Amino acid sequence: MIPSFKALQRLSHSKSGAGPLPAALPDVRCAECIQLDAHDFLGVLHLSITDLEECPCAVCLYIFRLFTDDEIKRAKSEALPSQYGRVSVFPLQDLSGKEKVRKASDRTIRNAVLEVNVTWHTGILVRRGVFLCTDSSHAFDRSFWQSAPQLGFDNRVSTIRSWITECTESHPKCKGNNLSFRPLAARYIDVGVGVGGQTNNIRLVSTRSILEKCQGFGYLALSYCWGGVDIPVKTTTKRYAKYHECILFDDLPKTFQDVVTVTRAVGVRYLWIDSLCIVQDDTRDWQREAAKMASIFGAALLTISATASQNCNSGCGISTIFEGASAFPRAPKKSTSAPIAPGSIRGLSLRYPHVEADKKLFHFSPLHDRGWIFQESLLSRRMLHLTPNQFWWQCRTLIDSEDGFVYSREPQTRIGIAGSILPLADFSSVVKDKTNDPFRSANGLWWDVVRDFTQRRFTQPSDNYAGLAGVMKMFQSLSGDRDFCGLWWKDIGLHLSWWIDTGRSTKPHITTLPGRIPSWTWMSLPHDGSLRVRNWVYPHRMDDQIWNEKWSFKTQVKSEDMMIRWTGAAWTSIPSSGALTVRGLLGRMQGFKREAEPPPNCSTPRWAIKFDPDVRNEIRLWDSFDVLNIWTAENNGDWVDRGKYRSAFLILLPAEGAKAYRRLGLLVIEMKSKSWMDVKIAGGKFLSDVREDTIVLV
Repeated sequence: MIPSFKALQRLSHSKSGAGPLPAALPDVRCAECIQLDAHDFLGVLHLSITDLEECPCAVCLYIFRLFTDDEIKRAKSEALPSQYGRVSVFPLQDLSGKEKVRKASDRTIRNAVLEVNVTWHTGILVRRGVFLCTDSSHAFDRSFWQSAPQLGFDNRVSTIRSWITECTESHPKCKGNNLSFRPLAARYIDVGVGVGGQTNNIRLVSTRSILEKCQGFGYLALSYCWGGVDIPVKTTTKRYAKYHECILFDDLPKTFQDVVTVTRAVGVRYLWIDSLCIVQDDTRDWQREAAKMASIFGAALLTISATASQNCNSGCGISTIFEGASAFPRAPKKSTSAPIAPGSIRGLSLRYPHVEADKKLFHFSPLHDRGWIFQESLLSRRMLHLTPNQFWWQCRTLIDSEDGFVYSREPQTRIGIAGSILPLADFSSVVKDKTNDPFRSANGLWWDVVRDFTQRRFTQPSDNYAGLAGVMKMFQSLSGDRDFCGLWWKDIGLHLSWWIDTGRSTKPHITTLPGRIPSWTWMSLPHDGSLRVRNWVYPHRMDDQIWNEKWSFKTQVKSEDMMIRWTGAAWTSIPSSGALTVRGLLGRMQGFKREAEPPPNCSTPRWAIKFDPDVRNEIRLWDSFDVLNIWTAENNGDWVDRGKYRSAFLILLPAEGAKAYRRLGLLVIEMKSKSWMDVKIAGGKFLSDVREDTIVLV
């Protein structure tokens, strides 16, 4: 049984005891190893470990030295003297992440995990995982695969520069940030000129003073996790004037120091960090600058993500020192024992142990569940993820790891790093594509955003509005729609059909949460990382509810007016009141008992009821409720599902004010009928006092 890629990565970190490689490797390559230069599939490398030991080939010597003396003795003792264990090499995984070789016609090896096995009839005696990069790989010329005694940040920064150059010059999707508005931040950090008598120090500068010197300027932005620790260096009203003169580099937390180092290394002078560029004890300055997040991160040349940092003191991992890879020149083809000519072109590099490029790091990174990080990563044109193991690049065109093992020019394929939704740039193409399935339209993409956002945490619960403000502005500018505090004016009935997924819980109510304002939006719920907001019309793309079915909407509630009052600045404070005026069919549900007989021409209905988590009093399923029909849809699929209807209702509770109601939850009824008219007749069997009316949701 061939072990998994992860198992081999663990194996590759075990230490060899056979001693270091000699300073001067042999200038000979055997016929078997030449297959690697030909980028071909390998099988048996040598018939015995003795043959491997005696082979004059440089690559074979490298592989032999991976095994300890004890392992070699074991292989020889358990095998027959004439054949001390067969040595086999298999490429287990290439840069696409797919097992082995994909097609017989395409046997090219670019990046691969080589499983080196010493086997006998009893099984595998010794195993190693070696990481290979050939000159067919896009990452082959990077310093990561160069021969060097040590590999530090100064050697690796060239890869970052090449990523930036390629993206800015060759990626059309990444050149513009699609912003019709670009309010600049009030101030930035100048890292280019030392102040205070030391060349390493930095300072704050006002945007106005920068623009007086040059009309356009580039800057980097930092996305990081505060981590619940106090940041010793942050801008306050008392430090404001001082920080415009000098900020001591040595006083900065480690994460900030690393980011300043990266900014200087890529040749950029200005940097934006929230704790330094926003006056932390000035509410007005905080609200004013927080409202600019869309443009701050959208217009940045590059966003640096401290992906693996627990807090500002953890650093970004750029201080890690690696051993260099072992590079081997390209050997002549079709030769049984080929000497390598002086000055030959490097054909392949091997690395053992390898510095793991683990995609799971992004799923479980400290940044992944933080609310503020959501829009920072979504709004950025390009991001550099810094981790102790490797650097990662992510833009609207490309995802690439430093070693080249993770590589995709289709970021929308959800490769699974740094977020689980489509890049915001794809909103533009989705919104403008009129031929899209309505369930895969901008509305469906928006609810992908909501699902991800509501599972993240905010230290201050009131920050959830500001944490989404930039995304709301971006979506509004692309769609031309009007936002309704997390919902949208067009198709308001479809957006109102949100509900909270409580998993397997069968309890119809939660009584511990206080009342919220307004009740009709999911945004007023506390964002502590435990929310699972869903929408009945736009389920998750992996769900099999309504997504693959053909539905057409017969009715939908109409929005007439909306009013939100805020405790401070809009979207950077919390609502003090909110009223949504809608017009639709209002009725009273006489409990959730099944009828003794179904209505004429209609099947016995099925229903699902989802109460909101802020319902204070116990709700009994046989109580009567006021309900508002927000949409009814007909299935136009094949003959099995044709004639199936679904109707969604808001469950309401009368509130203070004329025709005012608070939302209690969502009710969805499904029935099968011969005609739409029969469904309307059937509605009267379940509802009483049905009428079209205008009401106010509060």
